[in-house]
Amino acid sequence: MDTDDSSSAILAAIHWLTALVQGSIATSIAVIAIASMGLMMLTGRLELRHAARVILGCFLLFGASAVAQGLAGAIHGTPAPQADVAPPAYHPPTAPSLKAAPPPTYNPYAGAAFIPQK
Repeated sequence: MDTDDSSSAILAAIHWLTALVQGSIATSIAVIAIASMGLMMLTGRLELRHAARVILGCFLLFGASAVAQGLAGAIHGTPAPQADVAPPAYHPPTAPSLKAAPPPTYNPYAGAAFIPQK
């Protein structure tokens, strides 16, 4: 067996495992874990250690690639790549427009009256 074939098969398996661990299944499990932790908090049965374990596990699960890149960069002496994310554009609120006053004969309730039939 050629080394390129085995390394590409291992690499494909690692990519599949990464997609599985960080995909929708893991997100669903994390949401259920956080929801059950909230329910335990509401009933007064939540231990602080258990809550910290669940939150730390979620951070490690979804931040594993960033942690691995940071460790690899520290070992090789290169800084971890930073995402270039532009801050969201700020749109200041506009002042309400000043409309002209309605004419003096204006009645907003003129057609809205209900007249019962006899």
